[in-house]
Amino acid sequence: MPATKSVAHLRVIILVAGFAAIVATMPGYPGIAQATPAPPAARPRVWVSTDLTNPDQRWPTDKDDIVTMTGLLLLANKFDIQGLAVGAHPRGDACGDAANWANTHLKVAYSEEVGNLNKTLGGYPESVNFWQASACGRKFDPAAPIDLPKIPSVKALIDAAQAGPLFVLNWSPMTETATAVKYLVDTHNQAVLDNISVVSHWTAPSDAYNCDTDAAACAYLHGLALAGKLKFYELGAMGQEGLVDNRCYNLDTLSQVTMSRSKVGAYMNEKWNGSAMPDMSDGSTYLMLAGFGGGLGGIKPDGSLDRATLNVLCNDRGAIFSALETAAEVAAGGPAPTQ
Repeated sequence: MPATKSVAHLRVIILVAGFAAIVATMPGYPGIAQATPAPPAARPRVWVSTDLTNPDQRWPTDKDDIVTMTGLLLLANKFDIQGLAVGAHPRGDACGDAANWANTHLKVAYSEEVGNLNKTLGGYPESVNFWQASACGRKFDPAAPIDLPKIPSVKALIDAAQAGPLFVLNWSPMTETATAVKYLVDTHNQAVLDNISVVSHWTAPSDAYNCDTDAAACAYLHGLALAGKLKFYELGAMGQEGLVDNRCYNLDTLSQVTMSRSKVGAYMNEKWNGSAMPDMSDGSTYLMLAGFGGGLGGIKPDGSLDRATLNVLCNDRGAIFSALETAAEVAAGGPAPTQ
């Protein structure tokens, strides 16, 4: 490991330990019941934080999040999507146009195919809309006060959690999620915090890109989870090394021809460089939530990384590919799948 990586790794470990020690001594919040009770939903309610950016600009982020978002839209009938916040990256020169690009490309493609999807498969939201992440161009400061009205996407995330249980799917540096959680901690709103479950791709080990890019945010959330104050499902590299790189040597293949027939599915071509599939590594978050790979039941909600789960999605590639191809065929106006 390069020396700079070792230093960064040690720095985040120290931060995690420090945050865990602080929150372990935090008192409970008796008498606070600010969350609106909600009956269990048939489909999990989700909020996405992603560093997806305009791929045509001079300094775009990795295009894997475009591929991952494409997969989510094709499988959107498995979830109750509460919000999609794009451009969650501290590099301001990369993220500013993210929502505009997503709304003029991905949203439009989805709107042209959702009728076909609902006619045959059903359960898809009639429209989707992308938030510009308030974390664009920022890093998390655990000592700074939070002015919620000035960060609208974070406020919307909190509002969604206020309404009931919410899975926050993290495909990016963790600035946005950490800010929302810190606000709830600072305002002693444990009831709403208890509604939040973070499902994160590759934010452990601590030198992983989604962690190290905003080390303070990553350490803060892992520290809370370690202290039992936050539900946090750390998936590590199961989406990349397991699923996309095919660490289990699975023989199934996702058809690029089939996916490209769909206007939505064609965006997978932005980064089709995995082993017989595109790079939708962050998709591990919603694939596990949908029950592929055995679901989240085998993952501890304490932010810890279990390398034994690396291949659970890899071993389920056939079922994942079948679901994606079926949705792409139907989206493009093809026939209903045969049973």
